[in-house]
Amino acid sequence: MPVLIVRYVRRRSELGASLRYSDVTSLVATRPTLRQRLRHGVFGARVVAIVLLVLAVARPQAERGLRSVVTEGIDVCIALDVSGSMRTIDYGDETRFDIVQRVVKDFVAGITNDRLGLVVFAAQAFTQCPLTLDYHVVTELLDAVHIGIVDENRTAIGSAIATAATRLEGSQAKSKVIILLTDGLNNAGRIDPLTAARGAEALDIKIYTIGVGREGEGYAIQDDPLFGPRRVRVHTTIDEKTLQEIARMTGGELYRAEDERTLAEVYDAIWRLEKSKLRAPAYRRFRELFAWFLAAALALLIAEIGLANTLLRKLP
Repeated sequence: MPVLIVRYVRRRSELGASLRYSDVTSLVATRPTLRQRLRHGVFGARVVAIVLLVLAVARPQAERGLRSVVTEGIDVCIALDVSGSMRTIDYGDETRFDIVQRVVKDFVAGITNDRLGLVVFAAQAFTQCPLTLDYHVVTELLDAVHIGIVDENRTAIGSAIATAATRLEGSQAKSKVIILLTDGLNNAGRIDPLTAARGAEALDIKIYTIGVGREGEGYAIQDDPLFGPRRVRVHTTIDEKTLQEIARMTGGELYRAEDERTLAEVYDAIWRLEKSKLRAPAYRRFRELFAWFLAAALALLIAEIGLANTLLRKLP
């Protein structure tokens, strides 16, 4: 901008008169008109417009302050069985896993104030999603879960409880809950389910256990490398006694989920738990200001073009 201003001033001083008169004494006392007073306005408007455009490109912002999310909820970690027996079809055309996955997604969609985490297990257990208030992330990670994501031939219930309890260990919530969904019995892992339940009890964690599916004979669809998908008979044994003891030991309840409505009863019970306040990390909120600078610059450019071709037009 200084270079443009210096260039403009120097150019004006170097210009000579377009018309020469022998005597201009009668013009000395003449008062300048408004147009004469505004003769530098066109250049001034251009300079200010360029400055405003530079400021708009710099994207100025005004800070509105810090904002934190305050919630009244509980910390819930869902432990989901993804062993091969979850392929079993008890009724209709859907597998147990398909039904559970859909119900859990509906559950997540209805949450507003609770932190959720997700643990999946079969022969091993691992954290699919840590505790979070971002339910969109939970849903995306739940969609990525499928049978076969870990060794599906065994079920490590004790490891699942221990992993979920670890996610809840540092929680400051008054109510900490594990929802354990399984359709089998513990036959893998180094941790016994009751031992893991005692650890959860020591951390003041309630465990709601859900026996998914019907016990006894059923069938599942398996992929055969030679003949493609085929229907095979399976036998399901749910260790209801152990699941009952896990729930009793931690102050939770055992549910048998042979349909989707049974799963909803679990969630209704959870909402009756005592609420505790949680505060999410604070973040700054900003208000964009570039639009004001851009609008002012455009208005000045339009004014410059209009004045330069009408009121303040210069004759050659």
